[in-house]
Amino acid sequence: MKFYDDSLAPEEAPGLSARWAEGTLHHVFEGGWFWVIPFNNVPESQNPLCSVGLTLNMRRHPDTGLAAEEEFYRFVARHPSIAQHFEGATAVRDWVKAGRLQYSATGGTGDRYFLMAHAHGFIDTLYSRGMITTFEVLSALAGPLLASLAEDRFSRARFDYAERLRDATLRQSDRVVNNSYRAFPRPTVECLPAHLAGRRDPR
Repeated sequence: MKFYDDSLAPEEAPGLSARWAEGTLHHVFEGGWFWVIPFNNVPESQNPLCSVGLTLNMRRHPDTGLAAEEEFYRFVARHPSIAQHFEGATAVRDWVKAGRLQYSATGGTGDRYFLMAHAHGFIDTLYSRGMITTFEVLSALAGPLLASLAEDRFSRARFDYAERLRDATLRQSDRVVNNSYRAFPRPTVECLPAHLAGRRDPR
């Protein structure tokens, strides 16, 4: 599997200060996206592998019943530039297919228990918010937890801020990801102000 940059024609190069392959790459399309996370994208890399996957809006793309690999490559085949990117790729482990990823718990906080970010809820890996959210909630939780341990008092009220922060980040992630999926099929130029997009009427 080649780096995506090496599959582009010279006139398609975006002229960025870094190559696409130097970070996580997202191929987005209406109702879904592919991720490509290379582990061999810097000169010191020792790992020749990369992580690839496909996430779909199941309302727009219901489960076909196909095996994971077959379904994956059916979506690859729909997009010539993505197909060129994946040309020559070889799987080194079994393919995995999952159903709905989104979930959220009710009552994630109580006396002497507190569900952390991904135990409480999950939306989508689109923006890789998992570690950031976990650290944010841990930071809010640390002070009250240390005080509770010192006093052996673990009432829910002590963790009110951490609870509100955890719940708010889940709601915010839901909004951001949902609106990103809505925007996937729309050309970027339509999201720009009229004077930047070369259009006199922003509608």
